[in-house]
Amino acid sequence: WQKDGMDLSGENYRVLKFPFLDTSQNGSYRCRISSIDNSYITNTANVIVDLPVSIKRHTEGIVSSCEKEDTLLVMQTEGGHYNEYTWLKDGIVVTSQTDSLLRFSRIALNDEGRYYGIVKNSCNSDTTDCIVVSVYPAPQLKLGNDTAFCGAFTLKLTTNAVDSNYVWNTGSRDSTIVVDTGGIYWLRVTNNFGCTNTDSIRIVAHAPPLVSLGADTSITTTDSLYL
Repeated sequence: WQKDGMDLSGENYRVLKFPFLDTSQNGSYRCRISSIDNSYITNTANVIVDLPVSIKRHTEGIVSSCEKEDTLLVMQTEGGHYNEYTWLKDGIVVTSQTDSLLRFSRIALNDEGRYYGIVKNSCNSDTTDCIVVSVYPAPQLKLGNDTAFCGAFTLKLTTNAVDSNYVWNTGSRDSTIVVDTGGIYWLRVTNNFGCTNTDSIRIVAHAPPLVSLGADTSITTTDSLYL
């Protein structure tokens, strides 16, 4: 008998017996059968010995996030070498997540729900307690498209986000400001859930062209004048 291509000392019988199994027996086994006239090597048999797995710790209770934040659920396991991980949301498998971390990139309102993590192998399985994910809405904020003016101007910048705290880069804390110079203006809004959103607008102020046709003058009906 051979294990991983190496002869096993003393194993010269038609049956290979394991008096006990542990992970040191993991490997690929095959038998070389020899006679006076010929020899033959059997197909390979892979032996995998695993250990029971358990969840040592995991994200617990209620996880509250603001919309569009990155959010992470974790289960830490011990034991086992060939583990499979599954996450359930409201009893339905989250097919995009197959490891011990459940990642939400820019979490959405429809990601709210009750989550469970499951780890299993050939020996057993273990499941987390229920993890409740709550997602709070971020303030809706749009200052408008970038714009340009010629000459003097005034422009009112405002937001329709209500029941919020406002911070402009001008230092104002009102929901509306009036500007009369070019530049980049941004507003950061924080709502009652503590969720924030930021938007900016670029305003370009062009100087009006200078035009001069010269001083007033008089000509006769037979004269010409170039302007």
